[in-house]
Amino acid sequence: MGFTRHNGRRSETNASTSRTGAFALGYPDDSGCETSGDSAPAVSQKPGELSVSDWIGEIRKVWENGAANTPELAGIVCRLRELLSSAEWKELWQPGRMPFRIRKAYALVAIGNGLGWVDLQSFARLPRGWSILQHLAKLERRLLERLIEEEVVHTELTLARARELVAQSTGNRRAARRPNVNWRVQTFANFVDSTLDDWTTQERTAAARILGSLVQRIRSKPESTPTTLNPSIP
Repeated sequence: MGFTRHNGRRSETNASTSRTGAFALGYPDDSGCETSGDSAPAVSQKPGELSVSDWIGEIRKVWENGAANTPELAGIVCRLRELLSSAEWKELWQPGRMPFRIRKAYALVAIGNGLGWVDLQSFARLPRGWSILQHLAKLERRLLERLIEEEVVHTELTLARARELVAQSTGNRRAARRPNVNWRVQTFANFVDSTLDDWTTQERTAAARILGSLVQRIRSKPESTPTTLNPSIP
């Protein structure tokens, strides 16, 4: 039985074709997942036709090809998170089904959200560790592009240094700060997914009221030009 599509964040998806002619998994236009043409994940069927076992097979196939395919794996997992309901997502990550745990899946979602624009040539210049990439995904695209070009970010970058770069970038943005909205919203969505079953009725009611008010404010807010950030790292 295939997964169903949902309205809102997990809305109807569109099919697209990658450079290689493979069917690339579509996703909602307002999704946080970004994927360059070079690293677009390919699946053998239309998204709505894939069963649980199909998804597991696709992810295992990419996983077995090693760290070089992290962009494709992150793209698939990120799009899958956008497509599925919370219950379907949790079902997919039952123990023993996947080659890695749900915690790493959330790391891949963060990587897909923040680094989906990176092409394969640029990815070859990045470190391979998922934890490191998850931190680099928090950096603004323009800044990360410059750090890669200047070889501040390179294949041997350590987790400690990645954390330092993120911390320094945050400090430089305090005067004109513009947070990584996609990453922050996805982090909150991950928190809801992992804790919702333990919420009390009162907590659910309060959260629904607050979030409903926020959705109305977001939809009513007129478009504005983002503040230009200072991309320097001390």
